[in-house]
Amino acid sequence: MSVTLRDPNILQPVTLSGSALEQVKKEIKKRGSGIGIRLHLQTAGCSGYMYKLNIIDEIIKDDYCFGDEIQVYIEKKSYSLLKGTEIDFVREGLNQIFKYKNPNETGACGCGESFTVDN
Repeated sequence: MSVTLRDPNILQPVTLSGSALEQVKKEIKKRGSGIGIRLHLQTAGCSGYMYKLNIIDEIIKDDYCFGDEIQVYIEKKSYSLLKGTEIDFVREGLNQIFKYKNPNETGACGCGESFTVDN
């Protein structure tokens, strides 16, 4: 099993804001286990891609890994569309959600569930 660790010379990291870091720590503690989080993309919605964020218990072969306090694993095939993304945790009215500041995103659907990138 191999995990590609960050190399600052070639990879742009995917990062967590302070509020996202604290929320992930709370969720791992509440769950009782977890080695970090995994971000990948799913083909969905009217714009093309949807973010999927999960707490994981095992390293998935060939994922990229970023982070110090909390490890952020990125699916290798999704990396080119996620590089440089910052994951934030925000309150919007009564809701609290993870938000993604993705510099590769070129558009989003009206409901905000999916996004597009130019290849």
